[in-house]
Amino acid sequence: MNRKLKTLSEWHNLQNKMVLLENRQVEQDKAIQRMKQEETHKELAKLKRRNEKLRRRLEKEKECPEKFSRRQKELHRQALEMIEKVENMKKNKKMKYFYREKSNARALCSEIRKLLRKSGAVIARPGE
Repeated sequence: MNRKLKTLSEWHNLQNKMVLLENRQVEQDKAIQRMKQEETHKELAKLKRRNEKLRRRLEKEKECPEKFSRRQKELHRQALEMIEKVENMKKNKKMKYFYREKSNARALCSEIRKLLRKSGAVIARPGE
């Protein structure tokens, strides 16, 4: 009888240990599941941020031709005005401001070249 009680108590102990092990396993499974969900959320957040950056870049690229066109028109207008000024100075022989306007014209041409370089246009320089 004592042997039976001993084996019965051993059996109960084993049952309790099994229940504890099963509970630990369930907790570990839940923890693993949580970690997977967190990783998934992190990946989703990363993809959303990347998507947002790409969307903003695309919007900027859509705006770029309009800005480029406006800037190009403004620079051309300035260049025409400057050419007119220089021609008038030559006609009226007002050489006092001629050299300043000439250097301003060079700076404007350089700015136009930069703008064209950004757009990928082929630039023909004088004398080429």
